[in-house]
Amino acid sequence: MTGIINPEEVASMDPKDMTDDKLKLEREQKEKDIIDSKRSDFMIANMKVKEGIF
Repeated sequence: MTGIINPEEVASMDPKDMTDDKLKLEREQKEKDIIDSKRSDFMIANMKVKEGIF
């Protein structure tokens, strides 16, 4: 309708490409969180160690 994307492009676009930038970033972050949570070293990679405490 606005002429930014022509109908031929819409027909072949991936649904992820049709979302706005804010939603894309949220989805990417969620995907990253899911992948990270499946890592075997997740706890070590995300552990916050305070100085002086062992």
